[in-house]
Amino acid sequence: TLNVKRNEIERLENHLREEERLLIKSEKNIAEDLVLFDQFLDISNRNASDAASRADEESRRKEELLNEIKQLQKILITYHNDQNHLIDTLKQSCRYQQFLFKFAPEEWRVDILKDLESQCAENRSNDSSIIIEPDTQKTIHENYSLYFTKPEQLLDIFTEMEEKSLPLVQKSQYTCETLDKIHSTINLTINEQNSQVEQLQIKITQLVNLIKHETEHEISCQNLLIQYKNEKDHSSIEQLKQTIEILYKKYIISDDIGISTIHMLQMIENKIKSLFNTIEHMDSSTLVEAEKFREITVRTLEREEKLQQEKLINELKHKKTLLRSSAPPYRKVYIYIYADI
Repeated sequence: TLNVKRNEIERLENHLREEERLLIKSEKNIAEDLVLFDQFLDISNRNASDAASRADEESRRKEELLNEIKQLQKILITYHNDQNHLIDTLKQSCRYQQFLFKFAPEEWRVDILKDLESQCAENRSNDSSIIIEPDTQKTIHENYSLYFTKPEQLLDIFTEMEEKSLPLVQKSQYTCETLDKIHSTINLTINEQNSQVEQLQIKITQLVNLIKHETEHEISCQNLLIQYKNEKDHSSIEQLKQTIEILYKKYIISDDIGISTIHMLQMIENKIKSLFNTIEHMDSSTLVEAEKFREITVRTLEREEKLQQEKLINELKHKKTLLRSSAPPYRKVYIYIYADI
């Protein structure tokens, strides 16, 4: 048993030694791994710092390039603005040049055009393969010296043109004034004609109404004449004669005696015609006022007649009431009816 225990102890000691050896070996491996990991961390830190520095450098360069691009864009925009301004100035100068070319003398213009055409022909003959565009041809035609070298030359031409145009301006003003006068006279004549047309229409309506009234009066007179012819009693004829005499004495002659009734009627008719003629020549406003006055008088007469009739009716009613009140009372008669029972 002792040997067994010794063997067991030796076995355990050997196993412990083996475990210690393995532990030492693993510690060595761990230490080596730690060294390698530290080296890896150092390398990665160096790489990260290098990358950060490179990124900062790249961002700085990028910002510098962007600023440079912005500055170049600003410069380009200013160049474009200057170019547009110069183009506008050139166009305006070309317009002024063309304007001044038109005011130059005819001989000078003909000479300039001939010189420019000869230059264009020489350019075409020198290089036939070159095609001259219209814009370039225009610039060639505009490449000449101005005739006017002093402002006084242009002012002299303007004063001469002003002197020539002054009678034309005066003539146009006179023409405008005459046209205004003609328009005013036309408007006046139109207004006068319109007023005359209105007056004529009023007269036409008045005459139409008068004709209707006369026709109605004629029909009534014919009916009365037929009625008088058919009647045997001549009292109405005498009454008509008396009415005609009253009208004749009142409106024609008051002292004329011994004229027949027909002659009186003719005189009254002539008087009416003369009155109608005077009415036609009278002013429309006067006629309207007279018509209003006649209507007012007719209304007043009708009102007075109505009041007089009402007064007569009231008097008759009053008389009847007085007679009724003064009459003796009626006796009451009682009638008794006896029935056989």
